[in-house]
Amino acid sequence: MLLAGAGKNLSAQWGCVDTIRRTPLYLCQDRQYIPVCGCDGITYRNACAAYWRAGVNNWTGGVCNGFHVDVFPNPVSGSNPINVNLSFPDNVYGNLIFRVIDAWGSIVYQRFFTNMQRTEFFLDPGFMRQGFYVILVIDSRGNFQAFRFARA
Repeated sequence: MLLAGAGKNLSAQWGCVDTIRRTPLYLCQDRQYIPVCGCDGITYRNACAAYWRAGVNNWTGGVCNGFHVDVFPNPVSGSNPINVNLSFPDNVYGNLIFRVIDAWGSIVYQRFFTNMQRTEFFLDPGFMRQGFYVILVIDSRGNFQAFRFARA
């Protein structure tokens, strides 16, 4: 039997990512947003996601570079609120535009954030019909993150 802590130390000798341990659909019990920067330069929503879902062996607390967007849950169903976290690295402040775009390319929700380091807000999915959406987040330098989002 291998203890959790021993497994982490043992796998560290294999480099940054342990592809054998990587389990993308692993259900982390800790659903809190406590971002960590993996040795692979990717920001993960918490240590569990880095270690089990991505197989990352080492990380530090916080956002890696640029900014990080976390939307939970995805997909969303019913009228449960969508939890959105936007973060910059420690001691970095910036401006962001958060947009939800429907399948026809129309902006159905937009919000601006100025001089922020980290913020969390809840989005009521009541305005969203069933289907796929794109969440687009743009910083003041034109860098962006975009990903699909489903309303079941």
